Amino acid sequence: MLDIYVPSYKRPDAPLIKKLIEAKLRFTIVLDHESDVKDYIGMKSDKVGILLLEKAFGIGYVRQRIKDRYNGVPVIMLDDDTQLAIRDFEDPNKFITCNKPEQVRKWFKTVDKFCQENEFDLGSARDRAFTAKSCAAT
Repeated sequence: MLDIYVPSYKRPDAPLIKKLIEAKLRFTIVLDHESDVKDYIGMKSDKVGILLLEKAFGIGYVRQRIKDRYNGVPVIMLDDDTQLAIRDFEDPNKFITCNKPEQVRKWFKTVDKFCQENEFDLGSARDRAFTAKSCAAT
């Protein structure tokens, strides 16, 4: 299964974080501001990890540090405001927003399978589209 990283900044109640917790998926929240840790610490469990980076250099720095953690296991990073959606194959222009835990788990299984079949190792999701390039975060 993918290593899931969620960069977050002052949004411990972000919908994506709540969805991942409800879906009982293992993921890591990545912070680069020490002052934010107290807002997230209650979420830490065997499914939710918190990674605090050493300095606050912004989202580009955070994304690069996530990319640096690549260890041969497919990695996906999703900003905490990402909307997960699955394409409706009957109407390719329509997307179904994933709100229920089983939909969220299905989304990640689909992405994981896609990465394995296409040998994509690192990727990121923006808004409603999953994008990935082998060994490069987008």
